Amino acid sequence: MNSSPCPFWVSFSNWIQHQINGWVKPTTIPLALGALADLSRSKADLLVENALLRQQLIILHRQVKRPKLTNGDRIRLVLLARCCPSYFAHPSA
Repeated sequence: MNSSPCPFWVSFSNWIQHQINGWVKPTTIPLALGALADLSRSKADLLVENALLRQQLIILHRQVKRPKLTNGDRIRLVLLARCCPSYFAHPSA
């Protein structure tokens, strides 16, 4: 019996890992371009970024030393960050 993993599952696993890395990796937009882009952001974008920042504050207020993320926190942060890609372009993030 062959104990090596199926090539399909290996490639599928690699694809999933690549997708997740793409969702959570910060963008590398220069500061000047980020500032110009912020001028044209819609109110909806600002509201999503505000929700993302509020979620981070909720987590920080729970634990002073080191915040412990729950699975729900992780899901909300990823989904909010996905809706607001310009958030990660800021150096303060």
